[in-house]
Amino acid sequence: MRRMQRGFSLLEMLIVIAILGLIATLVYNNLGGAMDTSKVQTTRVQIETAAGAIEQFHKDVGRYPTVAEMQDFEALIDQPQNAPGWAGPYLGKDKVPADGWKRTLVYELDEKWGFVVSSLGADGQPGGEDENADLDNRS
Repeated sequence: MRRMQRGFSLLEMLIVIAILGLIATLVYNNLGGAMDTSKVQTTRVQIETAAGAIEQFHKDVGRYPTVAEMQDFEALIDQPQNAPGWAGPYLGKDKVPADGWKRTLVYELDEKWGFVVSSLGADGQPGGEDENADLDNRS
């Protein structure tokens, strides 16, 4: 008599792998949207944090930092030469604000708003919709 062989056949293994693949795809699709939303929310928080620090700089110094002073948000970490009244640091040395996609936020001076802190969204390009939309402190 032959002994009964134990184990799985190749066909059974392929079916199990296919089922696991389908489950993984469903889970990824459901969580993917939530991850995009969390990156947008993280970016909004980082923009507001940077904007608050810039407003505090403005309150202390009497002007907004120049674009040159804000290279890597340096004016909020180390005192610029031309900033009497500076009472920072307004951000910690390891707190240079980055968006949810790990890109440094963009700082620009603006006549109407005083300044704009922005992110180019998930795609890193101007414009876009949904998670690719630009975000800034004006919205």
